Amino acid sequence: MKIHEYQARELLASYGLPVDKAYICRNVDDAVRAYQELDTPLVVVKAQVHTGGRGKAGGVKLAKNEIELRQHVANILWMDIKGFIVDRVLIGKAVNIASEYYASYVIDRKSKSTILMLSREGGMDIEEVAR
Repeated sequence: MKIHEYQARELLASYGLPVDKAYICRNVDDAVRAYQELDTPLVVVKAQVHTGGRGKAGGVKLAKNEIELRQHVANILWMDIKGFIVDRVLIGKAVNIASEYYASYVIDRKSKSTILMLSREGGMDIEEVAR
């Protein structure tokens, strides 16, 4: 089973972990409303697809105003990232990251089991770090 980032955020929040407010948007108008609701000078626009490499593919962008937000959302929606079509984006407050971690369960078909993968090096290139 694969889940989107926004679904993982909802799951973490349901267990009481602190998660910043973010919105799922399927069009530019919804993204503008989310931007106005967040009321912050800098937001992140993130493609929601079941694959890695979103940032390198252009599916993660920072927007410092409504004009940039509109451009980024319009460019990211319906983008093809490794064969996955982006039909929604996550809009959230951009924050300074002191440290980043990665956690994932991976199905190992060879051993017919699941593996918990943890890394102190989250973010871009996690697929390479995992090797």
